[in-house]
Amino acid sequence: MTTIPLASPALQQQIDACAEKGGGRVTVPPGIHVCGTLKLHSNIELYLEAGAVIQGSHDIQDYPQQEGASAGKDDHKRHLILAHDCENVAITGRGVIDGQGPAFWQDQKHDRGWIYAKPERVSPMVEITECKGVVIDGITLRESPGWTLHLESCDRVRLNGIRVDNHRFGPNNDGFDINGCRDVMISQCHIDTCDDAIVLKTSENTRSCERITISDCILSCNCAAIKCGTESFHDYRQIVVNNCVVTRSTRAFALYTFDGATIEQVRVSNLVCDTDIAFIFNHPIHFDARKRHEDSKLGLIRDVRIQNFSAKTDGRLLFTAADGTRIEDIELEGIGLDYPLFCDPAPVSEGYTGHQVSRHSPEARAARAALVLENITRLHLTGFSIKWPTSLEAPGWGEGLPRMENGGDRVHGPADQGDDVAFSVLWETGSTDCKLDLGNLQASDRRAEKTLTV
Repeated sequence: MTTIPLASPALQQQIDACAEKGGGRVTVPPGIHVCGTLKLHSNIELYLEAGAVIQGSHDIQDYPQQEGASAGKDDHKRHLILAHDCENVAITGRGVIDGQGPAFWQDQKHDRGWIYAKPERVSPMVEITECKGVVIDGITLRESPGWTLHLESCDRVRLNGIRVDNHRFGPNNDGFDINGCRDVMISQCHIDTCDDAIVLKTSENTRSCERITISDCILSCNCAAIKCGTESFHDYRQIVVNNCVVTRSTRAFALYTFDGATIEQVRVSNLVCDTDIAFIFNHPIHFDARKRHEDSKLGLIRDVRIQNFSAKTDGRLLFTAADGTRIEDIELEGIGLDYPLFCDPAPVSEGYTGHQVSRHSPEARAARAALVLENITRLHLTGFSIKWPTSLEAPGWGEGLPRMENGGDRVHGPADQGDDVAFSVLWETGSTDCKLDLGNLQASDRRAEKTLTV
């Protein structure tokens, strides 16, 4: 229960009064302000001064359930900050919004154990739906109980200079969920979280994602740093990612269509990453097209260009399309892989049931190769470079911890001990019209062929 009187009733009165006068800035002064749900209105700027902390109440009853369609299983309709059907709404300043996540979680079993949420929690922490003209600038979002910032069906959004600092094993605590939004600019953000850092979604009750830019960000997470999907009921198009650094993440860039969407006109450039994290199935780049269920529609990924991409990794580039779905017209230019060691995908593939590791493609998922292609059409690869491991040990890689499954409980050998396996440059099956300039690249050692075609 809350032990400090709630500040939210008085702060809500200020917000309401300001809105009645036509809008303006509502300032939160330095200090800790324990709050339940705060609802913003059109033409309101919530400004957090340096030293100001909006701290979530521990009492779930201080967050009334909100009406409206659900965006998915992680939407609990209880929020710390809420704006719906507004125009020109902003959250700015140098203060902090602290969701007090652990108050809504079960106890963590050990330091690297997945944390499970209580039946009722605040998620998304900041919920902005069907709004036009949204600005969030300069603030820190921390310890979200679930999704951190969810924007649904919004237009003209600018997210700049935001820091997200979440628990690395917090349940479903994505950084930014951009769901069915258009004309979105994300820049100069620093995100450290458990689940996806920046994820574009098109949930069933939303619409397409269009005209999205992500630039000059530093991202770290236990899942995908920048991702489209898996929710993919509507299309994605005109997406640009530029000048970003991804560190200690299982995937740097991922595109997933499972529900029938077309993902197209995607450009990625100047991305530097590492998968220096003690997990299995690390993929600097991962594309996957398949049907989520038997009755799902067929999806398509096309017209994607990635250039100047550098990865220090123990994993692979994985592109898979299930029968009927398509991945086509892909350009990869200037892709460099530096292997301190290998994580052998073959033995850990069996028995893994994760949704985001090409579950329909067991052979591709287990393939020992730097580049894995299944049913890809018109992929053009130039400027591909690989630096193979020189030792079975890479002291400090993955902090020497046992490798975990993403979302599972199995553990595997230590992350700084490479598997004694041989990798090919390419593993390919079912692909057509691909132009792959592999130059003088060779397999990692004599036990493997350069190219394996199944």
